[in-house]
Amino acid sequence: MKIVKLNKSGQIILFAMVFMTILLMLSGVLISLSGLHSSAERHTVAGAGALTIAEAGLDKAIYQLNLDPNFSGESSVALGDGNFSTVISTLDPNRKQIVSTGKVTYQNGVVAERIVSVIASIDLTVVNFQFGVQAGYGGFSMENNSRINGNVFANANISGSGVITGDASVAAGSAAAPDQSWQVNNADFLFGNTSARDDAAQSFIPSANNIITKVKVYLKKIGNPGNLTVRIVTDNNGQPSKTVLASGSISASTITGSYAFIEGAFSDNPTLFGGQKYWLMLSSPINSSNYYSWGLDNTDGFASNTGKYSTNWNASTPVWNAAGGDFNFQTIMGGTLTSLAGVTVNGTVRAPAITGCTIGANAYYQTTNTCSVAGTIYPSSTPPAPQVMPISQAQITDWEQAAVAGGTIGGLTLDSQSATLGPVKINGNLTIQNNSTVWLAGPVWVVGNILLANNSVIRGSVGLGNSGTVLIADDTVSSTVKGKITISNNTSVEGNGNPNSYIMVISNYAGTGTAIKLENNASGTIFYAPNGTINVENNATPIQLTANLIHLENNAVINYQTGLQSANFSSGPGGSWAFQAGSYAIVK
Repeated sequence: MKIVKLNKSGQIILFAMVFMTILLMLSGVLISLSGLHSSAERHTVAGAGALTIAEAGLDKAIYQLNLDPNFSGESSVALGDGNFSTVISTLDPNRKQIVSTGKVTYQNGVVAERIVSVIASIDLTVVNFQFGVQAGYGGFSMENNSRINGNVFANANISGSGVITGDASVAAGSAAAPDQSWQVNNADFLFGNTSARDDAAQSFIPSANNIITKVKVYLKKIGNPGNLTVRIVTDNNGQPSKTVLASGSISASTITGSYAFIEGAFSDNPTLFGGQKYWLMLSSPINSSNYYSWGLDNTDGFASNTGKYSTNWNASTPVWNAAGGDFNFQTIMGGTLTSLAGVTVNGTVRAPAITGCTIGANAYYQTTNTCSVAGTIYPSSTPPAPQVMPISQAQITDWEQAAVAGGTIGGLTLDSQSATLGPVKINGNLTIQNNSTVWLAGPVWVVGNILLANNSVIRGSVGLGNSGTVLIADDTVSSTVKGKITISNNTSVEGNGNPNSYIMVISNYAGTGTAIKLENNASGTIFYAPNGTINVENNATPIQLTANLIHLENNAVINYQTGLQSANFSSGPGGSWAFQAGSYAIVK
């Protein structure tokens, strides 16, 4: 047999060539993949950079608007490895849309582009007036032929002989003074800024068995956080339990950047037992830029009680940590029995007791009923919980400071004249009379009394757009003497003609006299006297009243408007532009 010998060296060379070809192919693939990955990574980084540059354009636009409200944008502003361009369009006098385009460039070419937009607004405070008339703990009374075209809510008695076309509610009575209170503030406790501090709670022990009707908490806000949830819970071995006895909410709009006691009410009023420990708890949305501060006593001086915080009060096993002291708070318990008496109500009535009245729909009452009821009666019903006032003192103080920013003048009398006022502080009385016409362009704070009389007209400025502003009488030094407002003799107070433009007239008078008097065909707007009495007489026709005590005389009529459920009030030209929460969007 013939044996053929193979060339071993040739075999090795052939094998090596094949192996090298495979290695070269694999290397090419790897280099290609590496290049693709590197390119994708460059584009990702460039995209993030373009977004950052676009957002910087938004910040610059807000800065420029606060220097010049007519600023309309700019083009190709260099920043880092790229540039931004902004375009600003006016939506209405109080809102503008800002669109910013950010670009990252390389060797004169655009690598990435991002577009963002946001709404900027100027110092608008939203106030919710849910009722045609809202009375505090002084109550509400009506005389012959007086009429409310809307709903009424009172934290005390409703009485008289007038007509309410909507529903009428009388809350369970509240005590005049707090049952438990701690008001030593020497530290700030921030919560809502991190998930570790979602909930904060303060313990307290009622002095006797009674219902709890409301609380007050010493708060300020940083940025524009969402509403707070307020709860009363039982105690579980020295920390808050998960057993909720009462809950409600505190509107963020009632809280400002300065500390103040803010009221919180509940959907119902449970009975608490004297000598037992309970917890007042606040829960906030989490946002590192928008959160709250609760005034704290870091000496922990409130005997047998303390403050705590948690990341989640409702977790399967909640963890509570010491807050380092006691939070500032007040608890208000139940008071005397309240009632609705004498009036005619076309809608439904809810009250602890109802006597001598006429009701066109259903009646919910706790004890007494001597009324004529066209609908169904519901005896032994739980009465409504007290309602907080729609505006806090902190908000009024903010408006006053906005007025101060516009300048200060002495007492002013306008007689058969026309003028534009606001924002401005007036040190003295303000008198507008005898066919004068005045436009309000921002808050006006009068440190004295106000008289509006004899066919005069007070209007919101066109520049307020779809919002209103405030006219305030408040002498912070002599509030029991000054701060009274009288509007009479065919004088009208009105908005600028836009659907949601209103002027709110506020008196902080706290004396025994009348805070706001409307008489002789005075007409128009929203009147607010949280510490005093509003008296309406002789065919006066406001659209909303809120006061501690309200009295309607013969032929007075209140015509509530639905737009008051979310009325906007502006600080005027002295205010600053800011991003409107929830309006940010990535367009590209």
